[in-house]
Amino acid sequence: MKIALVTEMELSGKVPPGFTNMRVEFCWAKALGADFVPYHRILEETYDRVLFVLPKKTRQYDKYPESYKQRYPETKIGIVQEGPITLYEDWHPLAQEIYFQALRSVDTVFVHNKADRRYLLTMFPALRVGIFPTIIDDSLLKDLPPGEFKTRDGIMLSGNMSSWYGGMFSYQMVKDMSDKITIPGSGRITEEERKWVEETPGLNISPWCDWFEWMYLLNQYKIGMNFMPTRAAGTFALNCAYLGIPCFGFMDLDTQNQLFPRSMNLTRQSFISPSFQPIPQETIRRLLTDEGYYNELSQILSEKAKEFTVEKYRPYFAQLMENM
Repeated sequence: MKIALVTEMELSGKVPPGFTNMRVEFCWAKALGADFVPYHRILEETYDRVLFVLPKKTRQYDKYPESYKQRYPETKIGIVQEGPITLYEDWHPLAQEIYFQALRSVDTVFVHNKADRRYLLTMFPALRVGIFPTIIDDSLLKDLPPGEFKTRDGIMLSGNMSSWYGGMFSYQMVKDMSDKITIPGSGRITEEERKWVEETPGLNISPWCDWFEWMYLLNQYKIGMNFMPTRAAGTFALNCAYLGIPCFGFMDLDTQNQLFPRSMNLTRQSFISPSFQPIPQETIRRLLTDEGYYNELSQILSEKAKEFTVEKYRPYFAQLMENM
């Protein structure tokens, strides 16, 4: 079965051997055995399955799935979620309608999380919605030294202080617990935020790095904080778990919910629930100070995360494609 993953990147063909920036879309392509195909070429290419990743920042490709289906009616077409399921809310209403028409025109829409599936089916009960789980390619990590309590220090936030990442929420929870709190480098960090970080004791911004370098960097930290308002693929949580790093976050991310104990998770509805129970501060402090407790949990997390690898999920993705 020939499978194409269509993106706005110029990359064509299979994921190259030794490729280091193994973000989730590259893991999907590898698990699927799919070719990457750029948008400007796809209408001239024939495949058995074509999966369109509609970009976050431009709407110029939203009619491509329907156009491809008209040209190659025997091909099964899918759209793969990019970013949060509610991304459309900031677009012009006409762009939203075109996007929804694209969703309705394909054979299957693939989303990141069970919550995303429920969200779409509330609007479009007849839509066929599958889940592309977040997975990790650990083939390049065999030489990564195992991290443990004694070799780690500090807290890594999942992103900066923007509304996309919600880093300030996490920072306020832990700012008095460590003198090494790090924000991953990204294009969303403004010069004003950089200046504020420079003036804030114990807070720093890491250099931008690709996924492989990121895993080595993340491996130096004791704890991850991922209270990100934007519900997307959940790669930060999976990366943490694979390294055996306890990560606190929202449990409507499948990776957070499936990999971490309930005591480390919140639901987005927690804050309005009469029975709301905050994450105990002593749980975070204990993980920063209790070596035995930390190492025991770390071992459990890394073992669970090994079930989320590209190799383990090849049969799952093959079945998804067969069932389209």
